[in-house]
Amino acid sequence: MSSGKTHDRVNSIFITLLVLVLFFYNLINDVSILYFVLGFMVGTFYLGPDLDLRSNLYYRWGALRFIWHPYQNMLSHRSVWSHFPLISDIIRYIWIGMMYSVFFLSPYIISKYILETMQYMNATYLLLTIGVLLYVTATKKKLPKKYRKKRLHIDFGSVVLLLFILNSVYVLMNGHPFFMELKDHELVQELERLWDPFSIFFLGNVLATTLHSLLDMLSSGVKKLKK
Repeated sequence: MSSGKTHDRVNSIFITLLVLVLFFYNLINDVSILYFVLGFMVGTFYLGPDLDLRSNLYYRWGALRFIWHPYQNMLSHRSVWSHFPLISDIIRYIWIGMMYSVFFLSPYIISKYILETMQYMNATYLLLTIGVLLYVTATKKKLPKKYRKKRLHIDFGSVVLLLFILNSVYVLMNGHPFFMELKDHELVQELERLWDPFSIFFLGNVLATTLHSLLDMLSSGVKKLKK
């Protein structure tokens, strides 16, 4: 099996060459290529197949790496569900969606649609935020030393954590999470508008997973031949 660094290098070289070829043949004529490249890079460095173990990808989530613990417990390394292109990508995005629902939307949805009272929503968001911050602080020193010193990649989890805190503050000020003030038809229109960019972004992510899996297969095949 190839190392995480090898996957990073191969994917980085591939996407660089691809962009150069597209540029040379004048095929880069709109913003779509940016969505594709961004999706590819996110799939390479943050949402790749190796999130099913304590890998570079896992540690790049920094403060929020704990959200992948149940995912790792449910899926074995290099299983179809974690490494097969498209299937594994869909599963990871579903997982992200579930985590988003739990941390960003659940107090609002439970208060509005289940309890039918917003009386406890602000307190719930506040307690949830404090709980997450306490957990992150308590587990900060558990990050392996070799990853603590890394400065090559943005701590993706910290960025998401900041958004989570901002969302909680927004709720306390406005009474609802980000975008939830939109009416149903407005929300549908907004999602439809974002669908095309997301599809291209997701396609880039799938390609990154495909290269990752192919490199693993090639590496395993070479090792078997050597034996």
